[in-house]
Amino acid sequence: NAFKNDRTSYVEQDVENGDTKFYYSKEDDKGFIDSLGFKVNNETVNISNYNNHEDIILLELNEALLPGKSVEITTPFRVVIPYTFSRLGHVGQTYQISQWYPKPAVYDRYGWHPIPYLDQGEFYSEFGNYKVRITLPSNYVVAATGDLQEESEKQFITSRILKDPFDKFGQKDTTIVIKHTKDTKIVSSDTAIISSTQLKTISFIQSNVHDFAWFANKSFQVEKTEVTLASGRKVDCYSYFKPVNAVHYKGSSKTIGQTVSYLSEHVGEYPYNHASIVDGALSAGGGMEYPNITVIGDIGSISGLQTVIIHEVGHNWFYGLLGSNERDHPWMDEGINSFYEKVIKASVEKNVKTTNIEGRVDKLNNRLNTNFLYQCSAKENTDQTIELPSAMFTSFNYGGIVYQKTPMLFAYLKSYLGEQIFDKAMKRYFNEWHFKHPYPKDFKKIMNEESGKDLSWFFDDGFTSTKKIDFKIQSVSSRENITTVKAFSRTDFTGPIPINACMGDSIIQTKWIEYPYKDAAIFTNLPSGITAFKIDALHEIPEIKISNNNYKNRALFHRIQPAIKFGTGLGLSLKNELYLLPAVGYNYYDKLMLGGIIHNLRIPNNKFQFALIPMYSLGTKEFVGSGFISYSIFPKNRLQQITFAMQGRTYHQNESHLNISNSVYLRYIKFMPSVNIEFRKSTARSPITNQLLLKYSFIARQSFNFIFNAADSLYRPSGDNYTNTQFATAIFTHKNARTFNPYSYNMNAYGNRNFMKASLEANLRIDYFKKGKAFYIRFFGGKFFDFKNGLDAFAIRDQYLNETYTARNDFMYDQVYLARNEQKGFLSHQLSIREGGFKIQTTQLSNPIGQNDNWLTALNLRTDLPIKLPVKVQLFLDAGTYANAGTLNNSGNKAVFDGGVEVHLFGDMLIVYAPLLLSKDFKDYTKSTYSKNRALNTLSFSFNMDKINWFKTQRAINLFN
Repeated sequence: NAFKNDRTSYVEQDVENGDTKFYYSKEDDKGFIDSLGFKVNNETVNISNYNNHEDIILLELNEALLPGKSVEITTPFRVVIPYTFSRLGHVGQTYQISQWYPKPAVYDRYGWHPIPYLDQGEFYSEFGNYKVRITLPSNYVVAATGDLQEESEKQFITSRILKDPFDKFGQKDTTIVIKHTKDTKIVSSDTAIISSTQLKTISFIQSNVHDFAWFANKSFQVEKTEVTLASGRKVDCYSYFKPVNAVHYKGSSKTIGQTVSYLSEHVGEYPYNHASIVDGALSAGGGMEYPNITVIGDIGSISGLQTVIIHEVGHNWFYGLLGSNERDHPWMDEGINSFYEKVIKASVEKNVKTTNIEGRVDKLNNRLNTNFLYQCSAKENTDQTIELPSAMFTSFNYGGIVYQKTPMLFAYLKSYLGEQIFDKAMKRYFNEWHFKHPYPKDFKKIMNEESGKDLSWFFDDGFTSTKKIDFKIQSVSSRENITTVKAFSRTDFTGPIPINACMGDSIIQTKWIEYPYKDAAIFTNLPSGITAFKIDALHEIPEIKISNNNYKNRALFHRIQPAIKFGTGLGLSLKNELYLLPAVGYNYYDKLMLGGIIHNLRIPNNKFQFALIPMYSLGTKEFVGSGFISYSIFPKNRLQQITFAMQGRTYHQNESHLNISNSVYLRYIKFMPSVNIEFRKSTARSPITNQLLLKYSFIARQSFNFIFNAADSLYRPSGDNYTNTQFATAIFTHKNARTFNPYSYNMNAYGNRNFMKASLEANLRIDYFKKGKAFYIRFFGGKFFDFKNGLDAFAIRDQYLNETYTARNDFMYDQVYLARNEQKGFLSHQLSIREGGFKIQTTQLSNPIGQNDNWLTALNLRTDLPIKLPVKVQLFLDAGTYANAGTLNNSGNKAVFDGGVEVHLFGDMLIVYAPLLLSKDFKDYTKSTYSKNRALNTLSFSFNMDKINWFKTQRAINLFN
C-alpha cells in the first residue's frame, strides 16, 4: 500500500528527498492491495493498521504461538498495480511485480521488525519456500524467482534466445523506449504488441529465499550462459531484454556467470539453479535485486550496464543468502556488495594483473575518485557515520557513505589483512550465517578472530564515527641499502598506513606503519630506480586529501607537486593544482572587459580557496577586476562551518566628457573582510539551516571635481578625489528548504557612525497542486536610524529606505549594475529585489516615491501562470507604506502599489518587469516624465549575477555578495 495515497512513508520520504513524481501523479496511476481476509488455522482473526502505517498491519492471534509450534495463516488479496514510480508497477503492458503480496515481518533475536516500504532503504524479509502459479496471455515472456516447471514454457523461452543481437528477430522490433527521468514517464514498447487472447498458466518453485518477484514483457529476447561451479554444480545465467537494447545486452549473461563464479569461490557457493537479470522499467536506482533475479533500469553505456549487473547479481549473497537487515544496517549489504562489485569489475576488465599487492599496477583513473560523493560531504563536514539506518542518511550521503566510503574501507581492510586472511574470514562469515540474519557484531566477531588483530580502527573509527582520514609522509631518509619512511595521521583516525615503494606505476614493495605511528617503514635492498614512496598508491583508502601522500625521489620538490591546468578540478588530486580560465565582462563605463581567472576552486572544496580576476577595460583603457580569498574551519560543536573571507573589486562607476575630448571615468575600490557562521542542523536530514554573516566594507570612490578655466570660462571635470566610507553589516538567515511551501527570513542590520538600517525580510512559496507552479509571498519591514539628527541629510539620503531599490541605493556596491549612474537608456532601468522590492522606478525625482528616513514596509506577491509557455511568466503585485506617506505622496494616499507581468529568462538570471497597474503617485510620475513611449519607459529589469556565480562552487555562501 505504499502507492495508495500521498500519506504513506514512501511518499513522505520521496517528497523529503525532493522527488514529487508520485505526489503529483494521477489517481489512475496509483495502486493498492485490498480484499484481505486473514485466517489462522482456518479461524478469522482481527487485524488493524500498525502505528497508522498504510502498508503495515497487525494480526492478532487468537492463541499464543509458543516456541517450536506453528500456525497456518491464509488470506486472499487483490492488487491494483500502480504505474512504476519505484519498483513495483507497470509501464503500459510491461509488468514488474515485486513486493506484491502480504509478507510477514521478520521476527529475530531482537524481536519484530515491522517496516514500511521506502525508496531509500531496502528490505528485511524472512526466508521461505515458494510455489507460485501465474496465468497470463500466452505471448508474454516471464522471468521470475525460482525454477520454471513447464517444459512447454521452457521451449518458449528457448525460442527467444538470440545467437546474435543483429539476427532477424533483433531486426524485427522497431518500437522505441523513451528514457525515464524523475519528471517524465516511461513509454512502453510492449504496448504495440497485441496481447494473445489465449491464456497460459506457468509455475515456479523455489526454497530458501526471502522474496519472490516476477517480470512479464511480450517483446523480451533472451541470452543464456551456463557456468560450472567448483563443486560441479551448473548454474544457468539468463538475460531478458527489450529488442531495442539487444546490442547493449550482448554478453550480459557471461557477466552474470563471472559474478556467480567469483563470489561462489571467494565467499560461498551459489545454491540455486539460475541467476537472471531483466531489462525493466525501474525508477528506484540503476537496479534492484530479488532472489535469483534482478531488474535493471535504463543504463547509458555497456560498461555501466556491466557494473550494474555485477552489483545486482552480487546481492544474491549479501542481501539474499545472508538475509541482512539492510534497513537498519545498509552497509552489511550495499556496502560489502559494492566492495565486491569493484573487485569483480576489475577482475573482469583485467585491470589488476595479479592478486598479490606486490607488482600490481596502479590504475589511477579507475580508482582515484570512486568516492567523489563521500569526498564532497566529508570535506564540508556534512558526512555521517556508516553505522546508521538507511532512512537516517541524507540522499546525498546514502550514495556517498554506503556505496562509496564503505567499499573503500573494505578494500583498505583486505589490503591490510592480505587476500588469504580476508577471504577466509568472509567464507566463515557466509558459512556460519547464510539463511540466519547476521548482525554487525557477528561480522565483527569473525573478522577479529580470523585476523588476530585489533580492528578497532576499522569498526570504531571507520564505521561508528565520522573521523576523516588524511595520512601524510613526514620524511624519507636513505643510508646504504636501508630506506626509512616516516608517516603520520593528520586527523584522529588510527588506522594503519601503507607505504609503497614504487617504480613508475608499479608497486615494488609495501610496508605498514601501525598506530601510534612511532615506528617507521623500513625498506631494505630495494632495486635501483625507485621513483617514489607513496601512501596507498592503489587509492583504496577513503582519504580526504592525497596531495601529501607522495615523496618523489630525485625531484626538485619531493613532497609538493605543483601543476597549472586550464578550467577547474573535480575530485581529489595528487598534485597541488592552480587553474586558469578566460574572463569577460561588461558595464556601461568599462565597456568590454577581457582578462583571466587565476584560482584553486574545485569540487570538493578546499578549506583554502581563492580566485583573482584581473581584466583590462577596452572602454577606460585601465585595469579592473575582482577577487577573493577564504578559509573555512569545521568546529566539532554546535557550529557547522566558519568561513573567513576577504573580497575585493574595482571597476568604473561614472563618466563625464563635459567640455573635454576624452572622458574622465570614476573608479570605485571595495575591500570586504567577512566571517560567515553556519550553525549545525538539528538532524542531518533537516531542511532547516541557520547562518550568521558578519562583514565590514571599506569603499573608496572617486567623485567629480569641476575646475573652472578662466581662459575659456569653461568647467572641466576631474576625478582625482577619493571619498572613503566604511559600513558594518550583520545578517542572520533562517531557511527551511522543505520540498513544499519552503520559507526563509533574514534579519539585517548595517550602517556606520552616521546611520543604521535594521530590517526583516521573509519569503514564502505556496505550492499549487501542479508541479512547478506556486504563489510567492515576500514581506519587508525596515527601520532607519539617523545618528546625525537630520544634519547634512543630503549626504545620507541615498542610504534611506526605499520601496524601489536601484543603483543609487547600492551605496555598499554589493550588486552588479550595468549602468550604475546613468539616467537614460534601458540599462538605467535595472533594479534589485531588495528592501521594498517594487518594480517601478522614480529616479528622476530628487526624492523618489517610496524613499523614507524613518520606517517602511512592503508586501510583494507573484504567481505562476497555470499554462505552459516557452518562457517562465509570472504576475506580480507590490504594495507598501511608510512613515508620513500621506504627507510625502502628492496624492495624499498612505500607500503605493504596482502590478504587472514579469518574464524570466536564462534561468531567472534576467527578469524583465512590465508594470501595468500603478497607484496614482506612480501613474502621475510616468505621465509627467515620459511624454512618449510611456509603456516602454516603465519597463525595468533585474540582473541576478549570483545565478552564474562560478565561485560558489559547492558551498552555499555567496562570497561575492
